[in-house]
Formats: sequence, structure tokens, C-alpha cells
Amino acid sequence: MGSRALVVAVLGPLFVSFACGGSDSGAATSDSFADQYCAVFSPCCAQQNRPTDGATCKAFVSAAASGKTYDAAKGSTCLDQVKVGSAKPDFCQTLDIEAPACSEVYAATGGTVQPGSPCKEDTDCAPAADGKAECVSTPSSGTETRICQIQVTGKEGDTPCVGTKDGSSTSFTFTSSGTGGTPVTPSRGFLCNVADGLRCESKEKKCVRISDVGGPCDGSSNACVKTAYCDGTQTCAPRVTVGSPCGANGVSSSACVAEAYCDTTEKKCLATTPIGAACAKNEQCVSRRCLNGTCDSSAGSSFSLAFLCGGG
Repeated sequence: MGSRALVVAVLGPLFVSFACGGSDSGAATSDSFADQYCAVFSPCCAQQNRPTDGATCKAFVSAAASGKTYDAAKGSTCLDQVKVGSAKPDFCQTLDIEAPACSEVYAATGGTVQPGSPCKEDTDCAPAADGKAECVSTPSSGTETRICQIQVTGKEGDTPCVGTKDGSSTSFTFTSSGTGGTPVTPSRGFLCNVADGLRCESKEKKCVRISDVGGPCDGSSNACVKTAYCDGTQTCAPRVTVGSPCGANGVSSSACVAEAYCDTTEKKCLATTPIGAACAKNEQCVSRRCLNGTCDSSAGSSFSLAFLCGGG
């Protein structure tokens, strides 16, 4: 799977889902979005002998949408994006899908707390015209501090960046300040999007270009394009194909292509095995889950289908 996120954060903090159904009719209303969003789970639910009517899924959508505004354009884009992922033959087993627009389908109507001021929930923060208002947490020892932050889509060179958005997943970067190195959270910052070829560089806190093969790298996440890895010379090198050496002679054990893993005994990249095949380690499976000696569907897949399908 590499660094690809397995979830699409559509429903905010209340619930995280994995896919939507799609149709050519679009999603003009929240109800039509929910119908199409949940329809894709029917065959997956059937595989686990669970209800296929979508009622449980729609209840989650309704609960997550409460008090928020539905964006029809984002809804339709979300449905379009997930068509590709949900058409994969192993979709019900892995729920591996990328649909970044789904995280913006429902937006909080907004509160009155201004950027930089304390908050408890996203809905406390006043909406912003140029970005998304979020109630973000600053890591600290023995306590938690949250403030409202405006997050703006970054361009190359924008600073300060506060995180890197990769599909549905966002990794945040914090700035240390003062003699104690206490992390601080800016009231306004940029999110660098991997889809735009950018990442948040942690030292300068600036959106920088992700290096292609042959470019420099620092070993951090997303320093290289997904088809490359950062080698021992701090250069982005092509990922290692099935059957090639890895884990020795300067080739990282994480250098294999996405559909392979580095076997520590043979010191070479071997192809991952499908659901149902025999295994000894999680990394051997396409789902990255070896259960009782057999490649099982991902833990997230089983958990989510239990939630969305309902039933025993």
C-alpha cells in the first residue's frame, strides 16, 4: 500500500468512511448523495452476509451531516472520484481508494471563535473566506491546547506550511519556539498537497516541490514521488521491482514497488500475495494483514463494513 491512505474522511470526526457509490446523475441534494454514497457497499455487505439495504450507512451520513452544509459540487466530485477506486476487483477486501474531494462534502456552518483563539470543536471556529477553519491541537506534555486555525491550499514557496495533504490523509507539521522547544500552532497556515506535487518541508515550514527520480531528498515522508524512494545518498531512486535485491548493499528494505515487499531472508522484493493465500507476516499480504496464517482482508475493511452494513 505504501503511504496511500486507506480511508476517505468524508463524514468528519463523527465517522470515517471508505467509499461512495457513483452515478451519472450527480448529487444535487444531501439525500441523493447519501443514496449513491452508500449504494456501493451492497455487494461488500453481501459478501459478509450483512444487510444490503444501506440503512445503517445512511444513518451515519445523516448524523455526520447534522448542523453542516452540503456542497453539491463537492458531493458530485467525490462520487466521480470514487468510481475508479470502487471498481477495483479487490475493493471489498482492501477498501483502498483515493477521493480527496470527499473530505469537503459537508462543511461546518461555523461559530464565532477567531483564528488563534481557544476552541474545542471545528464548529466553534468562525468560517474563513480563503480557507478552511479547523480547531487544531498542539502537542504538549501533560495537557492539550486547541486553537482555531485557517488552513489554506498552498502553492510552491508558501510559508508557513502546517501540513502535507496526501489524498484523504493529512500529516501535520509543528513549529518549535522558545528555549524549551515548545510546539506552537500558527493561526493561519498552508496545506501542501501531494496531488499538486508539493509537500511541507519541516525545517523551513515551506511548501516545496516533491523530488522526482534523481532529485534530492531528506528521508522524510513524501520527499520523493511515489514511484521512487530516498536512497543512502539522499537521492530519489526508482523503486525496486519484484525479484530485485533489497534490504542490503545500500538498498532500503522499504524500496520495493507498492505491489511487493522486501523479504528479509532472501533480501529481495517478492510479490505480495492475495486474500486467502498462506502467509507468515503481514507485509506478505496485499491487505498487509496475515491472520492465523492466511492473508485476510484489512482490519479497517472488516471494521467499517460491520459499521456501515449493520447486522450481526
